[in-house]
Amino acid sequence: MLKKRNRTYRGNQPIHASRELKRNSTRSGKYIGFKAHDKAMKRRKRSTRNAALAPELVWRIKQLIIEEQWSPRQIAGVLKKEGIGVSHQCIYNLIHADASGEFARHTRHKLKYRRRPKHKPFPIAERTSIHSRPEQADGKRFGDFEMDLIVDAHNHAILTIVEHSTNMLFMTKLTHGKKSEPLAKAVRRLLLPYKKHIKTITTDNGPEFAAHKLITKYLGAVVYFADPYVSWQKGAIENTNSSDNIFQSTPTSTKLPIKRLRVYRRKSTADLDKS
Repeated sequence: MLKKRNRTYRGNQPIHASRELKRNSTRSGKYIGFKAHDKAMKRRKRSTRNAALAPELVWRIKQLIIEEQWSPRQIAGVLKKEGIGVSHQCIYNLIHADASGEFARHTRHKLKYRRRPKHKPFPIAERTSIHSRPEQADGKRFGDFEMDLIVDAHNHAILTIVEHSTNMLFMTKLTHGKKSEPLAKAVRRLLLPYKKHIKTITTDNGPEFAAHKLITKYLGAVVYFADPYVSWQKGAIENTNSSDNIFQSTPTSTKLPIKRLRVYRRKSTADLDKS
């Protein structure tokens, strides 16, 4: 019964209900609400809080890192044998908190395996979420554009813009790399002939699009930002950038030359005025 009821709550999975039944059911296997709550409160009292480590313990951990060059898991294992409970993640936190980087230099992998940075993503001021974009921007009308960058290993960039309904493609090399204001000017240069037909522009949360207010000023269209790590919300430009035509026209090179650009037929502004 609890499993079926749990499925109705948004964001919960059946596994959550199974875990709740396993933890808080009575010995006879029945689930009673107030008894389950009492069990949870008792477990909370018994659990250890995330208290700060004693200075002596921190000093010893640092010595093991610098002198013995032990890994956090090795240190946690040795301390556990001595009756001291310290998780390896707590030791990693000490290493990351060291601004000098000395502890990281004494780890075996220099923490190079860490893929995601600790800092927060670049905030874009006054961004407009894609959830505020008109429902009509579904690819059936002309004027809904999506844009993105193609960047090589040397940080050279190509700006790509596609019109959703026609797959009309615009490309240009960015001589200033991923700087936001020169990029905004490049967008204006590419889309200015279609200014009165532009309804929406959608892109991702990269810092190169931080000058979105300039684009709105130049073209009179609001720039909408997709949710982080949800690339399908701007599927037209994602599919375009991953297509063979793009890679054939931009061979691997540090200068990212565009020698053969196969572009879908563009509608002229006269054709758009007739339609």
